[in-house]
Parts: sequence; C-alpha cells; structure tokens
Amino acid sequence: MTDVLKICGVLLAAALVTLLMPPEARRARYLVALAGTVAAAGFAVGGLGDSVKYLEELCAQSGADVPLRVLGIVCVGEIAALICSDVGENGLAEGVRIVEHAQILILTLPVIKSLVAVCAGFIE
Repeated sequence: MTDVLKICGVLLAAALVTLLMPPEARRARYLVALAGTVAAAGFAVGGLGDSVKYLEELCAQSGADVPLRVLGIVCVGEIAALICSDVGENGLAEGVRIVEHAQILILTLPVIKSLVAVCAGFIE
C-alpha cells in the first residue's frame, strides 16, 4: 500500500509542478513529467523484486520462459511508445510498437511451430 502512495505522490507532485510552469515552457514540462514518470517507475520496479524472482523460478521449473520475456517486451515497448506519444512523436511511437510486435513474433515462433506440429499430429 505504501508503494502505491509513493507512486501517486510522485506523479501528483510532477503534475502540480507542470501546472505551475508557464505554457511556453513546453519542453521543460515534458522533462518534469518524464522525471516524475521515471521516479514512479523506480518505486514500482523496486517493489516487484520478490514477484519477479518468483516468476523466474516458476518459469524455470515449467520451462515456460517465453511468456515472461513477452511480458517484459510489452512493458518496455509500451512505456517507450507512450513517452514518444507524450512528446508528440507519434511516428516514433508507432515504430516502437512495430518493433515490439516483431520481437514478440520472433520470440514466439518456436512455440507456434510446436503448436502446429501437435495439431498436425492430432489430424493424422
């Protein structure tokens, strides 16, 4: 619960600072918002240590490390795309999303191949 309060406090403080800045200081406002987001992400990631270790152990035991990697790609890619969109670079945001999807496809190709082989085995 305290992590959520810290995260909300940091983001609300960053929002308040950007509201107090003049509208002409557009780049400075983006930098303050980015700094607040990075600080909030730091608090969020700091609280996930035990959960990530548990997920790593679970995936190592089951041999299913692909979902954890896909989740990481999605999280990092989406954060990068949202930051690009926030600064007005929608073209870069779409580029990030395309690369994100391509990486997920490449990562999951062996799983798809195995699934097709199992389905073909059932058909025969």
